[in-house]
Amino acid sequence: MKKLFLHMPKCAGTSVRRILETSPSVSLRADYDSFFKIPKSERNSALMDVLFHPLDVEAGKVVYGHFFPIKYIGGANRSEFKLVTILRDPISRLKSHYAFWMAGDYSDHHIWRKMKALNWSFEDFAFSDEMRNMYTQYLAGVSLGSIDYIGLFETMDASVAGCLTTLGIAFDGKIALPRDNVGPRSEAIDLSSAVARELRNHHAEDYLMYEFAKKKFHPARH
Repeated sequence: MKKLFLHMPKCAGTSVRRILETSPSVSLRADYDSFFKIPKSERNSALMDVLFHPLDVEAGKVVYGHFFPIKYIGGANRSEFKLVTILRDPISRLKSHYAFWMAGDYSDHHIWRKMKALNWSFEDFAFSDEMRNMYTQYLAGVSLGSIDYIGLFETMDASVAGCLTTLGIAFDGKIALPRDNVGPRSEAIDLSSAVARELRNHHAEDYLMYEFAKKKFHPARH
């Protein structure tokens, strides 16, 4: 059984990783070699390669990071893996990502270099083709129905517990997330209702995924 915990960028995953790294019941394999760093126009070659030649996962390991799950799943029988992730409202995630990138140097990423070269505003960033439906990009080749559990950033403690339970990871029932990799505050990015509506349309596939997660895995709260 391949156990995959996809850390979507800016969804508190660094804090979750600290829990996993310090848990005696978890053997972690970190993978932050993301296909998202490959321009969309060039990505199909990498995706095709892993479809036919997925990477192995050592027995007992939990793969954690910014990887595309198809990298390990390939064309495998879906019963051969467990996949979990945590999402947040896509516009909130975009705000956090933009603020985080504006405050740091991530010159190994082609989108960051373009953002800096063109002096993108938040709206330039959020409406760009590169950032459109980022969740959907990460889940290329993986259907929504085959994801075993999707947690929500907005209910983080319960969602982390749900992810661990789904992966069969023992924990003491108490989740206390550390505050790691906290980016600059993004609340200052104010949007009009019209722009927010346009953004929801621009990222419609990600909002479908987010709403699906709320209704399927968190129905009592929504």
